[in-house]
Amino acid sequence: MDEALDDDLFQQFNALVRRRYGIELQKPLLQARLDGRLKSARFLRYQDYYHHLLSPRGEEELTRLLDSLLTHFTDFFREQQHFRFLDEAVIPPLLAHKRETLRNRVRVWCAACSTGEEAYSLAMTFLHQVRDLSKWDLRLLATDVSRQALRIAERGVYPAQRVLKVPPHFRHLYFRPCPEESREPSFKIIRTLRRLVTFIPDNLKDPSPFQSPFDSPFDVIFCRNVMIYFDEPTRSQLACRMAGSLAPGGYFFVGHTESLPGTAPPLAFVRPSIYRKPLQ
Repeated sequence: MDEALDDDLFQQFNALVRRRYGIELQKPLLQARLDGRLKSARFLRYQDYYHHLLSPRGEEELTRLLDSLLTHFTDFFREQQHFRFLDEAVIPPLLAHKRETLRNRVRVWCAACSTGEEAYSLAMTFLHQVRDLSKWDLRLLATDVSRQALRIAERGVYPAQRVLKVPPHFRHLYFRPCPEESREPSFKIIRTLRRLVTFIPDNLKDPSPFQSPFDSPFDVIFCRNVMIYFDEPTRSQLACRMAGSLAPGGYFFVGHTESLPGTAPPLAFVRPSIYRKPLQ
């Protein structure tokens, strides 16, 4: 497009996205994504497109714009130190405590799950230790604001190049080739693993307490590499929302470059990027 996005209109777009999603935008990124969305939605002017987003008919287009703005980069077993800590320090005592108290429910939440690689990595890590699934009520919730990303996650089909990052023994157990479902070499998560994960849309900016579809609080929550997009009040609000959804003694993981804000709820520091809710 020949039209330039002026500063006043940029601030209007930025305020709209910040109000709805708590995300701060950079002007060059916004203009680049807007140009693509205007072309797809058949608008000639930024101003007309902005007014369309404000209208009742613009809700779906606002979601598409957000999809184009968000970086959906993720990987299987990304930031491996977290999965190692989970495997060695969290899951064994958690399962032992559940056995001792005759409670077989294990609940895990993967927030901002993007296209599902992180959620399925969590499912593999837990299932590998649970082993006999018939004796456990293991369920994982995976949420994201992007419905497009969630559709990919639910399908559970990934290019072979991405699956190569999965440890070989997990690759053998939980993936199957599926040449009929993709134009490139790809693998599909097996049904047993996919059935453990429930994918639903959720906006982390929502200030209300999270309404989980499950019947008990979470033992582990992953909410990684998303707080960096939010301002301080939104990060504090998000931390409170997550803490309220954790079971006593539950663990909360953030990205390695992230930490909880000073106004966050009383979650105990375990090590950088890992926190725990007091047992009370």
